[in-house]
Amino acid sequence: MDQYRSYFLNTASRIIGTASFPAPNLAAAIGEARRLLTEHDYRVAAELWRDEQYVGCVLRNDSASDEAVSGERLAKYALLQKAS
Repeated sequence: MDQYRSYFLNTASRIIGTASFPAPNLAAAIGEARRLLTEHDYRVAAELWRDEQYVGCVLRNDSASDEAVSGERLAKYALLQKAS
């Protein structure tokens, strides 16, 4: 089982929280990041990392799918461009 981390961003592109959790696979990790993201109204995005590898980003307004947002798609979001 891999260890994952999520970094939660607010509308100002600031990291406002983190969570660390084990998951059996990437789909489960994305689901957990999405669940944690929706626990607080002020969280708008969650970056997902596996160990030292960036997996992608889940946005609050994305449809619930088993895929994180890829780097190519991530570049289209102004909110997250400011954070990088």
